[in-house]
Amino acid sequence: MGASLSFKNSIDNVDCLPALPFIAQKILALKLDTDEGESKLLELIALDPIISAKIIGLSKSTLFGASGMIVSVKEAALRLGLKTIKSVAIGLATMEALNKTTSSQLRKTELWTKSISVAMAMKVLSKYMQSRHRPLDDQIFLAGLLHDIGYIVIDYVSPDTLNSLLNHFETENEEALLAIENKILGMSHSDVGGRLVFFWDLPDEIVAVVRHHHNQSHVDLGMAQSLVRLVYLAERIITPFGVKEGSTELHQTDWGDLGINPEKSDDIIAEVLYEITKVNQFFHI
Repeated sequence: MGASLSFKNSIDNVDCLPALPFIAQKILALKLDTDEGESKLLELIALDPIISAKIIGLSKSTLFGASGMIVSVKEAALRLGLKTIKSVAIGLATMEALNKTTSSQLRKTELWTKSISVAMAMKVLSKYMQSRHRPLDDQIFLAGLLHDIGYIVIDYVSPDTLNSLLNHFETENEEALLAIENKILGMSHSDVGGRLVFFWDLPDEIVAVVRHHHNQSHVDLGMAQSLVRLVYLAERIITPFGVKEGSTELHQTDWGDLGINPEKSDDIIAEVLYEITKVNQFFHI
């Protein structure tokens, strides 16, 4: 009880959390429907060598089409699309803000791979949604990348606390995991991540995803509802592929709530898992 109270007090004190990186602030404010906005995006990304290198590397993978020589952010943008590189750049910048050497057992590469997998799964699923219910493309990818950022926040604030959680995660189901998190932390990883992205003043839809991707059916999320349901469904599809988190049971309502025909679910799952295969090959997981 004392440990959970101590961690909760630390999170409540937002001074312990890093500020949203300047580059992420600038990129978030850009409008990509103008030549000026597109040019500024590429310029900002090019100023950060780490983000530039990772985006160029991602663009060379078979995830986004035929392989080929990509040597610049501009060429990567042609391969990935401006909305995708905007989301990836923001995701990378936010992860970098929380990046420090700790004593925790957290495998950040695996967490990033899982986040990319969820984002790619959401991208596939969204194609089968009715247009009036489909979230914006840049929100889809950013939501997938940041939905589990709470684990990185826990690592940033208290590596020992994170280790206590990780020691339980291999054998417990989703309900037990959330109960363990509340027992050890006084809150869940979703609550922790939600506090950070709210503190960073990220879009309301992203805050809703981070906070509610495990309890999407219990709250009215308005415009963010479809985005949260996409994350929820994507996680359950990719779990059998080796990314362990929670129950894998799917119901017709999980598809129907997104306006997707449940009769197409087998084909859609096969398409998602094909894309996730490429994610895992790219990251050598």
